[in-house]
Amino acid sequence: MNSTPTTEFTEDRAAAQSQKSAWTRMASTYSLIRVELRDRTLHVEPRSTIARWMVQGLGLDLAHRIPVDRILSAEHEGDWGRYGKVMLAFNTAGGQEQRLRLYLVGWRELIGALVAQGVAVRG
Repeated sequence: MNSTPTTEFTEDRAAAQSQKSAWTRMASTYSLIRVELRDRTLHVEPRSTIARWMVQGLGLDLAHRIPVDRILSAEHEGDWGRYGKVMLAFNTAGGQEQRLRLYLVGWRELIGALVAQGVAVRG
């Protein structure tokens, strides 16, 4: 059987901060990140080759493919300009809890799509 990928949410010019270390929390990725929820996996990745080089070269920890089953929570933390800040908590493949802060124009749509897939939402 050939299944068609289902995209629930896409934002091409997002920003994000990994909460992994003080270094990753300081970095600015304004408009460099693509966030996409498809086939029960949240993709948070640089949106272009140049952005990928920058993110990887600086060690910003912003290339993630997170199965919805590993997302622990999503919380709206308020707004920053036209962006809504969403703190995402998830377990890595190794079982460690990690957090990403996403800056999204369409934060309400992402939260709604995550709720529809059973993710706990706060705030």
